[in-house]
Amino acid sequence: MTGSKSANEIDAHVGRRIVLRRKNLDMTQAALAAAIGTSNYQLAKYERGMNRVGASRLQEIADALKVHAAWFFADDPMPAFPLQSTSNTDLELRFTSSSQERELNAAFEAISNPPLRAQIIALVSALAAEI
Repeated sequence: MTGSKSANEIDAHVGRRIVLRRKNLDMTQAALAAAIGTSNYQLAKYERGMNRVGASRLQEIADALKVHAAWFFADDPMPAFPLQSTSNTDLELRFTSSSQERELNAAFEAISNPPLRAQIIALVSALAAEI
């Protein structure tokens, strides 16, 4: 062990995942900082990968962002152990990255009629195939 406490590639990756999930939830940096009992400045340092996130703090962040702590290591550039596939979570995050996508997703989720939902999927698939 080198004894160095400086941030590294994994710290930066975890920080990017914090930002991604926070933005996906339309949560401000101030709201997340308040939820975990830290300052905006400290949270910004976590998000930029400048400061390492300790295990207990990472769990607090995971709870506030409603994900499992392991989610922050998905697609880790240097995984120490294999994690469960997060492709569905990542696809969901990519799908809900813009306000239009979130609006479409929210409207679709409000439809409780399964046959109608299937028709909408078929319509969107047909439109996408024409492009």
